[in-house]
Amino acid sequence: ALVEQAAAAAESLQEQAVTLSQMVGVFRLGDDAAAPAVARAQVAVAQAAAPRALAPRPAAPRAAPPRP
Repeated sequence: ALVEQAAAAAESLQEQAVTLSQMVGVFRLGDDAAAPAVARAQVAVAQAAAPRALAPRPAAPRAAPPRP
């Protein structure tokens, strides 16, 4: 359950980052010097949002069989 919650939170944060980037993108500067910084920020967001391989969950301990 925690893995699903973390995945949902990561997806939500990615969507929020894209929305924020689009909102801030309306403020254009007359100088194109800011373009490399925007590209770096977009790469950083994409890398942060990339799914990571999850380690396998350990098996739950088994209960001892009941004694007769």
